[in-house]
Amino acid sequence: MLKTDLEKSVLELCAEDYFGVWELYWNYQGLTGKKDVDDKLFIATLEELVAAKKIIPFEKNKYNNEFEQAPFDVERLRSELKQVKADKITEELYWFSDR
Repeated sequence: MLKTDLEKSVLELCAEDYFGVWELYWNYQGLTGKKDVDDKLFIATLEELVAAKKIIPFEKNKYNNEFEQAPFDVERLRSELKQVKADKITEELYWFSDR
């Protein structure tokens, strides 16, 4: 899998709506055709897209169900990917969009 393919896929999804980090990760797995994928490539790609302001990280407010921009923290992302792999998915994980 090429990094450009992953970037293109993330940008296309984030242009449509807000996507949870788990959905972006599952899409990445689908693109590779493997469940065991390189997290480093995924993390680096999201990190670069956020730094370039092509996508924005969000959190979902549990009280009003609205999306609020969140600071990007690569350690948080790594931790959240561990949760995704353990099937511990909640709406409190990162969301991403291009808005």
